[in-house]
Amino acid sequence: MNKLLIVLLAVCLVSVHAFVKRDAPAAAPSSSDIQQQLEKIAASAKSFGDNVSKSVAEALDPEKLKQQFNELVNAASKAIDDLKPKADAAKPAA
Repeated sequence: MNKLLIVLLAVCLVSVHAFVKRDAPAAAPSSSDIQQQLEKIAASAKSFGDNVSKSVAEALDPEKLKQQFNELVNAASKAIDDLKPKADAAKPAA
């Protein structure tokens, strides 16, 4: 019986605590907290913008694009040359 009474009191205590906690007014954030959060958001947005612009600048670097295009053209012309039959092998020996 004592164990049942203790369990009943524990359940009542938990429900009262939840009820009191629910009715308690929420703490309003102060203006300094809001200001700090806005500053953090602004700093993270600035760093994100800087990272994106740096990545785009690296990706669209004209010298890199020119070099990669030249490598692509060279690889394509080499592949085409490899597909062509060799002129020396086609000529009969005299």
